[in-house]
This record gives sequence, structure tokens and C-alpha cells, in this order.
Amino acid sequence: MYAKCNLIKVFLFLTNCKVKKMNNKYFSVYRFFLVLLMCSTVYCYSCQGLAYAAGQGLQTGRVKINSQIKIQSQYSDNIFRSDSNKENDFVTKALPQILFTYAFAPENTFSAEYEGDFRYYQNFDNFSKAHSHGKLRWKWLQPMGSKFEVGAKLDDSSVQPYSEEQQSKDYLYWQLYFETLLKIGSAMETGLKLETSSREFDASRWTIDDYDIYGLKFHWAYRKWAFTSLLFEYSYLHQNNNNFLGFSTDSDVHTFMVGPRWEIGSRLIGQLLGGYSQISGDNFSDNSGFTLNADLDYMYSDFTSFKLEAYQEINSSTRSARESNVYNIATGGSFVTEYSRWDPLLFTMKLSYKKQDFDGIDFEQEDRTDDYYQAGLKAEYSIRHWLLLGVEYQYREKDSTVNAVEYEENRATANLTFSL
Repeated sequence: MYAKCNLIKVFLFLTNCKVKKMNNKYFSVYRFFLVLLMCSTVYCYSCQGLAYAAGQGLQTGRVKINSQIKIQSQYSDNIFRSDSNKENDFVTKALPQILFTYAFAPENTFSAEYEGDFRYYQNFDNFSKAHSHGKLRWKWLQPMGSKFEVGAKLDDSSVQPYSEEQQSKDYLYWQLYFETLLKIGSAMETGLKLETSSREFDASRWTIDDYDIYGLKFHWAYRKWAFTSLLFEYSYLHQNNNNFLGFSTDSDVHTFMVGPRWEIGSRLIGQLLGGYSQISGDNFSDNSGFTLNADLDYMYSDFTSFKLEAYQEINSSTRSARESNVYNIATGGSFVTEYSRWDPLLFTMKLSYKKQDFDGIDFEQEDRTDDYYQAGLKAEYSIRHWLLLGVEYQYREKDSTVNAVEYEENRATANLTFSL
């Protein structure tokens, strides 16, 4: 009974505490998320048929609740990511997460998820103290592998400040999508995804980064060999931006890719796609060229795995994050290896690199190129099924033709995760 009362008190606090100045309609959505999850959790606790396994959630009938909270302590020797204004700080974070799932049938489910990120900075108070993320999803799987999915996402987050004088750049982001996958016999499949999204900054200074996006993605796959398919993919993205210096920077991006996809059942899982991408707009220079999307997982042994990601893609630039011009061509990748020979101890090593070439309007600063380097090592120890201890070290470096945005950062993190 004591645990039930404490749980209710925590949820009531979250649903009544306005951690940020939100637009009322968005705050109402978050209240809906939290009240729904609170009521479903209390319902699970009150049911006689309650099933509970440590770290695996609560379940009764058609309802299942999974939740966790991570307590994290982090040190950064360059909190503002600036070589000219290098300051260190300790950050304490509380990261709650709760997932509610209702099963209409075993393969027909509705889910609602909330993730919070609440922070305390020891030395500086111009960072955003709260970030909230909500998701809704309905998913229906068919016996032959076809799928229908409808979902929504809402983020209340921010871009960090880069000096003591700046404030965090708060914004609201939402997304709606519909996705379908149709299996045609045992050898072919086709899929379609439609989405729309929007981002809006609170401060008028950063409205240049506001946008509305409308996207479409279509794919067709043919399985000719066991566990391997040939995948064709086309995507179209229209981005409606606020005007920049009196010019419209609205853009259209067309991308076509083809390549192999390896499916579950073999040591290698993922896809390796290459193709052609083009961006065009009325008032900036068009660009086109090679595009790449590689996402591969390889199980080398029972306790060693490797993950490789590589990409070349066109992205719109975000000025509040110290990017410039209209868009950038991002080229990069990451390599991750996991080693679990001494289970329940898991080691993870990650190396990554990204290069951005900025382009668009001719009278913008020319020939800007940014290079990002990152290396990290993480160790996690599962004390119990419901209790995880982790420590991590990261090194980050950014080189640029614009000296003002260069920085080096060392970051150390320790966290403790409790799962219900």
C-alpha cells in the first residue's frame, strides 16, 4: 500500500508541475499522456490478475506497463562547446520513462509512451532544465508479415546555449505518420510511409529555424536468396521554411537508392543502400550526387558483435545550432563493438566521424566545412534484472573553417537505472 501511494504522488506531481512555459494546447497533450499512464498503472496495481516480473513490467489482461527511471551524473570540461569560452560543469539528470500497451489482440496493439529529461546544473542556470517526449502508436501485424501502423510524436526540447550570455533555444516539435507494409507471396514486399512534421521555436529570434515538412517514402523488396533481399527505395521530402533575408528557402529533396538487405536469421542483419539524391529550391543553388545509407549488425560470436553505420545525405541547416547557409551535405559513419564475455558485464566501444559541407545561397559565407570526431567507451553491469549500473567516457572534437564553432570536450558519466 505504501508503494502504491508513493507512485500516485509522483504522477500527480508530474501532471501538475509546469516545468516550462508551454503553449496550453501542447501542455494539455502532455497532461493527457501522463494521466493516461497514471490511470493505467493504478489499474494494473488494483487488478487481482496482476502479473509482475522484476525488470519486465506489470501486466494484467490486455494491459501492460513498463517503466524505468535513470539517475545520471555527468561531468563536462567544456559545457558550452566553445574553445574561446571553456567552462566545466556537473549535471545531474533524472530520466523517467513509462510505456503503456493495450492489446486488442496479440498482434494488434496501441501504445503510449512518455520520456522525461529533468536536469540540474551545478554552475550555470541558462540551460533548459526539462525536456519531455511523448509518443502514440497503433500497430497491427498480419500472419503473413504485413503491417499497418499509425503514430504521433511530440517533443518539448531545446538547443543548448553556447555561452554564459545566451539562453537555451526552446522549441516544440510534432510528427504524424502512417506506414504500411504488404507482403506479396513469400518473395516480394512493398511498403509506403507518409509523414508530416513541424518545428516551432519559442523565441522570435530563432523562427528562421521553424519549418513544416511533408514526406513520402516507398520501397519494394524482392527476396532471391535465403535471408537476403534486393531493396529499391524512393523518398520525397518537401520542407517549408520561414523566409531568410527576404528569400524563400523552401526545398524539395528526391532520393533513390538500391542495394541488399539482410534479414533476421543470419549473422549479418541490416541494409547497404546507395543511389542518387537531389535538392532544389527557387532561390538557392541546386545540388545532386551520390547518397548512401548503410546500417549493418554482425554477430561475430556469442559474446562479440559489431555495428557499422555509414551515410551521405542532404540535411537542412539549423542556425540555432551554429550551422549556416540553407543546407549541408553530411558524410560520415560510426563503428560500435559490444563485448559480453563476462555476463552480466557489458563493454561498448564507439568511434564516429561526420563531415558537413554547407551550401545554398551564394552570398553566404563560402566553403564552410565542419568535421566531427567522437570516441567513447562504456561499461554496464546488471546488478539485478531491475537494476543496471553504467559508467561512460566520451571525447568529442569539432574542427571547422569557422574558428568560432570549434571545440574539444571530455565527458564522464555515471548512471543507475531502475526498471519496473
